[in-house]
Amino acid sequence: MINDETKHPDTYPNRTHHVIVDAGLDPLKHQAFVVVEEAGSLTPGRSHFPPLPGDASNEIVAAGPFTTSDNLLFEPLTELLAYARRKQPQLLVLLGPFIDSDHPELSKGTVDQTFDEMFHLQILEKLQDYVECMGSVARVILMPSIRDAHHDFVFPQVHILVFCVKLNADFYLTRNNVICYNTDVNVACCTVDILKHLSAEEICRNPPGESKQRLANLAKHILSQQSFYPLYPPAKEVPLDFSFAEKALRFSLTPDILILPSDLAPFVKVLTIEGGDDDAELKNSLGSISYALG
Repeated sequence: MINDETKHPDTYPNRTHHVIVDAGLDPLKHQAFVVVEEAGSLTPGRSHFPPLPGDASNEIVAAGPFTTSDNLLFEPLTELLAYARRKQPQLLVLLGPFIDSDHPELSKGTVDQTFDEMFHLQILEKLQDYVECMGSVARVILMPSIRDAHHDFVFPQVHILVFCVKLNADFYLTRNNVICYNTDVNVACCTVDILKHLSAEEICRNPPGESKQRLANLAKHILSQQSFYPLYPPAKEVPLDFSFAEKALRFSLTPDILILPSDLAPFVKVLTIEGGDDDAELKNSLGSISYALG
């Protein structure tokens, strides 16, 4: 039970706590007095990802799906790349799904292309044209999703496998959950909807007089637990490989920006993790044509 003495009463399955039961069960009030202390603080670090040239930088981050639900023309992706050509970002980060297994047209089974052919034609070729147009100004990062029909869906996912196509040197294919950096900014990304899954499992209450920060608190769980997916058991739609999860999903360093695509309402928050000196900015993306310019 959670009573009024608990400062931040929010929890979910598999959350790591140091828990002290102060007085047990009160026979009169039928309440348990629980003091919860957060586990572990993040330590600063440095990614191995190659930095971009220059002191100042700008990035565009977009989350799939990159086509509308009524066709497979990928018009939102075309619009996004046109926008990127105008803004000329140094870094374009695209987060899957690219070939969405939940798309109605794919579910019907009437598509006359393989998923790999569709990915090469609708995604890679357009990005190759973009990179050739931009020259050495920009780099492109692609991260898969467990909803990508053309890719291995077991999470944590390896990077997208590309055959028979020689990608430009400015392409980077990453696994599903990674921390990269651009100059002095560490950026962490994961395409599994952990915010939605935590929201479904979390038990929480706002202390009297405090503003509601539920979405921001969901993100704090990820940072305080130092894991891209701190929920156990996982949501039923997540095929989690436990033999790799512990090592592959742990944070290797402190992210300055945490990007988590979600079906929940989009938001941007600056988070301060208790027990640490670092602030982290969270960006949450929603929908097929939502993107953030930093």
